[in-house]
Amino acid sequence: MFETEYEKRIRVKNKKIKIVNLAAYTAAAIMALSAIGFGGYVGIKTSVADDKSRISKISRTSVAYFLSDKSKEELNKEKMINYINKANIKEDCKEVLKNDPFMDYYFERYEENDVDPFIPNFALENLEILGYDKNHVNYEISEGFAESMKPGIIYLKDYNNQNLTYTEKQTLAHEFMHTLQNYKVRENRSFICETTAELISKEFFFCGIVESYKSDVKYLRKILELVSKEAIFDLTFFGNEQRLYEELKDYISADMYEEFHNLLLGKWDFEDKYSPEKKRLNYIISVIFENKYGYPMREDKIMRLIELSDESVDLVRYYFNNKEEDHQESIYILQELPKNIEDRELIETETGDLDPIGMHIKKDNILKKEM
Repeated sequence: MFETEYEKRIRVKNKKIKIVNLAAYTAAAIMALSAIGFGGYVGIKTSVADDKSRISKISRTSVAYFLSDKSKEELNKEKMINYINKANIKEDCKEVLKNDPFMDYYFERYEENDVDPFIPNFALENLEILGYDKNHVNYEISEGFAESMKPGIIYLKDYNNQNLTYTEKQTLAHEFMHTLQNYKVRENRSFICETTAELISKEFFFCGIVESYKSDVKYLRKILELVSKEAIFDLTFFGNEQRLYEELKDYISADMYEEFHNLLLGKWDFEDKYSPEKKRLNYIISVIFENKYGYPMREDKIMRLIELSDESVDLVRYYFNNKEEDHQESIYILQELPKNIEDRELIETETGDLDPIGMHIKKDNILKKEM
């Protein structure tokens, strides 16, 4: 079979990733064994002051797990539910996490991918929710977080024994996505890591998009108008980029795809709405759109509505949760258009239906850009 130069690069990169994964597991085992042998603690910077005993416990558990047959056991829906039921967390937290539609879709994709079950099994078996107060460094900047070096541990701001608040449910759903995501995707707090966690939380757990992620989620929604949800989900949760590459290789050059890949997975600035990286990502999205559909992205009604969403348009459109979409049409409700909006005639001034996701009108005589 003929293999293009870029396909060869992808294959070599995947091989290198497997080698890195093996090295990472070996290093983790050595670190944890050292902790046991010398009675010390793994050298991880802790996020909670009294967490040393917990790290010691996790390091010992991880070695036992790593060396046992359990590390090779496949994960399934029943097993995930059992892990959640056995976890030392409140009942309302368990009810949030035992989300049937999400689990169904997760395991549908799990079975289609070559998944290393070690990390999701380990994270779920060690699932725990901890609180932090105003003395913590993250108190003023975050409602919660999950650390990649401590799989399964989720921190919630001011978490206590009372019923979960809406904000805590929202944060718990988002952070639970991180416990299942591919660890390479998570390591830089990447664009694809945070935006998929936020959008999936919205669609499956019915949480709102938090203000700090709204502008970034718009880029993800634009991408999901161009590639399948499977391509994004497989990359984010299982580290499988092949489908994304196959769906885009005809619309951008190898070099531009590489840049697109780096923007998705590299370190991302969520605070600056107008960073050069965001402008560049939007430009690459526009190139893909024009090469795929044959006209500028700014002339497309749906893409314009995505740009206006949460500001002047209430856009109801599901990307990952098909079961919910069966009962909810993709619609938009116009609120108030800004006076300076370009091409106002492209946006109707009344409630309207939208075409299904990805069903943009394709024009003839496509002029390809930057190929």
